[in-house]
Amino acid sequence: GEEERLLAGSTDLSMEQAAALVRRWGGLAYPAHIDRPSFSLISNLGFWSPEPGFPLAELSPHADQAEWRKRPDLRGVPFVVSSDAHYLHEIPDASHTLSTAERTPQAVIDALEHLDGDV
Repeated sequence: GEEERLLAGSTDLSMEQAAALVRRWGGLAYPAHIDRPSFSLISNLGFWSPEPGFPLAELSPHADQAEWRKRPDLRGVPFVVSSDAHYLHEIPDASHTLSTAERTPQAVIDALEHLDGDV
């Protein structure tokens, strides 16, 4: 199928409001591909902001995690690595795993909220 509505529009919600709204609905918000030179939290703000209360950040597969780990503003922030695929055929084979208590969306959210290291 194809979505007819524009889903990439902007909002008048702040990051804090958006993260709180996601939490209120039982989800988990975190910034995607923070290593990208455009359309990322770091490229827009220039730093990691703890204000929204994001429990983790996503890096793209080609990011140098060791370099990103050196940033003082990211100290203690767990990373997940995702493909950033926009089409099914772009999704690569699994190279990272996440252990969950069970195979449910809530178990994935719980595991991501309590990451001890990077995934």
